Amino acid sequence: MSNNKLLLYLIGSTALIYIFRNVINRLMKFNLMIGVILKHEGGYVNDPDDLGGETNFGITKRRYPNLDIKNLTKAEAIEIYKRDFYLPMGIDKIENLNLALNFFDMGVNAGKTNATKILAQATEISESTKQDIVKVYKELRIEYYKKVATYRNNQKYLNGWINRVNSSNIT
Repeated sequence: MSNNKLLLYLIGSTALIYIFRNVINRLMKFNLMIGVILKHEGGYVNDPDDLGGETNFGITKRRYPNLDIKNLTKAEAIEIYKRDFYLPMGIDKIENLNLALNFFDMGVNAGKTNATKILAQATEISESTKQDIVKVYKELRIEYYKKVATYRNNQKYLNGWINRVNSSNIT
């Protein structure tokens, strides 16, 4: 094999390894995060106080009115999370794993718009104060949940929401 062919082979092999590693890292990242999300969301519930209504794996009848929520499988829920939250929110592009997880979790629990607004606030605060962005984002999430609990006159979920924020970590 000539030096030129060997060089092209090595460059091609290195590129393939890089691409493969990148794909594996993205798959691992999603799998780590979806495990935390599913743990937070739990299984089937039909709580009359929950604005989402009937819920399974965190997927709500309110958001998905044509879906058979009670018989939703875990695999279907995972696909919904990837298609409707993880990819559209650009979570796969966030390098900080714990920031990505908290952003994903907030999007799932409080909506993509609220998650994005809080991320913008956290970024601004973090940049101006040099505080850790994950810490700031978590503090803002808790502040948001306290406001929601007060505004809706529903303290029932507050401790669960705060526990959710505090357990949104990948070590």
